[in-house]
Amino acid sequence: MSEVILLLIIVGLLGFIVYSDNQHRKERKELYSRLMARDLHDYSFHNQVTTPSAPAPKNYLKEAYDAQARERAMQYVEE
Repeated sequence: MSEVILLLIIVGLLGFIVYSDNQHRKERKELYSRLMARDLHDYSFHNQVTTPSAPAPKNYLKEAYDAQARERAMQYVEE
């Protein structure tokens, strides 16, 4: 039982080290790009090119309203 707990602790610590190393690598990359940029515009352009943007949020209320409006329009067309 104690061996299993010790093994879980070791695996947890290794996972934390890998996660921490990845975070530090990202921070160093961002810092280097900031240091090498000539001005804010150059840094912003470089940051936009290398950083993927998040997908735009969906407006579920607008989609539901549009669907209802389409259904009503189809009812008028059928009549």
